[in-house]
Amino acid sequence: MFSPDSPHVNEVRESPNFRLRGEDGDVCVVVIHGTWMADDEAAMARLCDPATEVSCHYYIDREGKIFQLVEERHVAWHAGKSVWRGQDVVNGFSLGIEIGNAGNGLGEKAPPVEAIEPYKPVQYEALVRLLTDICARYEGVEIVGHSDIAPVRKADPGDHFDWDFLRAAGLPVAPEV
Repeated sequence: MFSPDSPHVNEVRESPNFRLRGEDGDVCVVVIHGTWMADDEAAMARLCDPATEVSCHYYIDREGKIFQLVEERHVAWHAGKSVWRGQDVVNGFSLGIEIGNAGNGLGEKAPPVEAIEPYKPVQYEALVRLLTDICARYEGVEIVGHSDIAPVRKADPGDHFDWDFLRAAGLPVAPEV
């Protein structure tokens, strides 16, 4: 069991789905995801299942509890085929944060907004705490959504995600978002 990278982590749940960061470069992007899955336990089980080959660094459940699944020094498998600012393989220079909410599953092209469970205030508050800590440790980091780095494949965290909440907290949301 590893020690959490952030003091805001409530629990570590190790995922085997990662690789060493190596020569990928420094972390310069944090990617926000929505699970769009029925419940938190199912989402975390999927993120920790070696057969799925998906993971994230952090997971925020519906109660605002922060879990760390992969150490920041490792590459989590959250971005898939993706590009940011002309650089591909976004996994290699990013951290991934999943936020639990129900929808059509797996962040595929968006279901109708009314079919997606809204993110809860307690989740936004936890996200701001975590992002503030991450941004203090990584100079020049930008915050984007999964849909910003893989717009043809993904739609999460969704049109209903409140980017202005993060901006109001002084967080570096990329201007394009």
